[in-house]
Amino acid sequence: MKTLILFFSLVILTACNQAAVNETDTTVPEEKLYSYWPSQGQAQITYEVIKESSPAYEVSYPKINNLSPNHPVFQAVNDGYVTDIQTFKSDATTFYSDSDEAVEASASIPWDYTVEWLGGRYSPKVWSLAFLIYTYQGGAHGNSYTDTYNYYAPNNKIITLNDLFAGEEYLPALNKKIMDALVAEKTERWAEYMENEAYDVEQDAFLKEVTFDERSLGSWVVSERNGELGILFFFAPYAVGAYAEGSFEAFVPASDFQDYLKEEYKEIFE
Repeated sequence: MKTLILFFSLVILTACNQAAVNETDTTVPEEKLYSYWPSQGQAQITYEVIKESSPAYEVSYPKINNLSPNHPVFQAVNDGYVTDIQTFKSDATTFYSDSDEAVEASASIPWDYTVEWLGGRYSPKVWSLAFLIYTYQGGAHGNSYTDTYNYYAPNNKIITLNDLFAGEEYLPALNKKIMDALVAEKTERWAEYMENEAYDVEQDAFLKEVTFDERSLGSWVVSERNGELGILFFFAPYAVGAYAEGSFEAFVPASDFQDYLKEEYKEIFE
């Protein structure tokens, strides 16, 4: 899927119970990965891809190498993923060692935890990064979602959606625009496969049941479309549609929520 310039070095690590292979790829960011998101190079990040494998698991994740260890982005990405993956490896090792039935049931396929760098948008004030997380822990298929971080330089912190807005009055304003974007995308996808039947939002149980709040809108980045800044929201499979529908994105221009922003954050979208 990707064309990367890779320089390989292989390091063998010794573990107490088994040997794991740690493969480090020093990776030059791609020019473009997805049409809806800026190139990786625009994020001003350099990184390595760390890969480890054993009979119980396979893991892969990016390690940012041009930030200091006390930078909030370094701590969120590097420290955060390392912690999550250590837990994942421990759980996988326990699963495969504790039960012969478990191994047989999973057809001896290792668990998988992959963090794929999607790209980002950098400006002197705000820095948005996006990563695709894929996990497999047995079953018919794995699961994926987009993990995002939005760093605001003036206060040196990773900001949340609720940080941007005063109160929750912004949610109804976002709700309609997000719904419009999702319905438009679903209508277009439906037409590709169902020539004789139009998409009917009233029959879409997923959109009827979804509630947009800070939690369900937790995957977002500052982005730009058609010359206007705004917020790009990511929705994982199952979030707003069946697994077979895949993931969705919804862009909301700043003009639709500018009035609800806290004063100190309005400059982000100007």
